[in-house]
Amino acid sequence: MRQSEDKGTEMVFAVIDTNVLVSFFLSEKDSPPVEVVRESLGGRITPVFNKYLLEEYREVLSREKFALNEHIVSSLLATIQSFGLQVESIDQGIILPDKKDIPIFEIAMVTRDLDSYLVTGNIKHYPKVDYVVTPKQMMDLLNSGLV
Repeated sequence: MRQSEDKGTEMVFAVIDTNVLVSFFLSEKDSPPVEVVRESLGGRITPVFNKYLLEEYREVLSREKFALNEHIVSSLLATIQSFGLQVESIDQGIILPDKKDIPIFEIAMVTRDLDSYLVTGNIKHYPKVDYVVTPKQMMDLLNSGLV
């Protein structure tokens, strides 16, 4: 957590897994994924991403089976780019069950100096570490004042 230079408020950095964005679009209005994305757009969470993750967001959210409005998806991704923190990930030599999860986990690894989190609905896909959390856990941390 870091102090925001312009607001004097605390900032929480988080890599938002693609499944959280999918859940945001498909969930009811006050579900934890919806709250996490709202907080990412509202400034309590600073989304951390790289080029790979942005491309994955766009590819997955554009799938025909979700039938999402292309303009709304583009607006969300533009907002993430504008207000988030873009980083370059570094090969950490990590092995995960799904190779597509490795670049996402590596973003969290290179931003550990910012105490960043990885927020995912698929927590079992990642190592058991305290900074890999579900959307509900992220909201509990935010609402408790622990971050």
